[in-house]
Amino acid sequence: MPPSHPDKLSSDYVPLLACSAVFTFLSLIVVVLRFIQRIKIRSHWYDDWTIFASLVFAIGMMATTVLGGTRAHAGYAADTYSHLQLGRFSKIFLAYNVIYNWSIMTSKLSILFFYYRILVTDTKLQRLLQCVGGAIIATCIAVTFALIFSNNPIQGQWEYGTHSTAINSRIFWISTAALNLVFDIAVLMAPRPRFGGSTCPSSGRAQSVSSPFLVFLFAHSPPCVWHTSPVPT
Repeated sequence: MPPSHPDKLSSDYVPLLACSAVFTFLSLIVVVLRFIQRIKIRSHWYDDWTIFASLVFAIGMMATTVLGGTRAHAGYAADTYSHLQLGRFSKIFLAYNVIYNWSIMTSKLSILFFYYRILVTDTKLQRLLQCVGGAIIATCIAVTFALIFSNNPIQGQWEYGTHSTAINSRIFWISTAALNLVFDIAVLMAPRPRFGGSTCPSSGRAQSVSSPFLVFLFAHSPPCVWHTSPVPT
């Protein structure tokens, strides 16, 4: 281990842990309150269970964030890590990204199911929601495979010094971000034609459509800000 790398939790990493813990706790409270309300009216549907799944993934993200600080000692300059530590860091980073990907998917599906539940008579909108949901699921699965099999052989992701080929990570992350943005807009705009003819004020219509998006604030802990310095080889 390079002597400049302390074998302890980085002080710069503590605010990230605290922020993640707060948002995960808020996620837990919101979902529990939601289920209490749904139990009272004895009604559960897919939107409830998908947001519960998102909470489970959020807890998994919190666990990997903790491991990133306590086991991989994230938060220091990349050139202070040994190859063994970098390998451990890469494994945790991979797990975090996979879990994060599924948390985002289940959050979006929960909103789509919510729309589907309250707009049961609009068959055209239901078909649109089905198409958007199918595209979100397909993208999630594709991104998961791309994350896991980004290197050939796979061990090249965490065994530094092993000769391997890898996908273009810059193009991959830009494409993933662009797709997420497109799906966010699609989820937000999908029910607008139905509400567009409503007699309520335009501000009320906007709130009706946009308020489900607040679920994203508590559906998952904030993205982990990992160190972006070049990894030494």
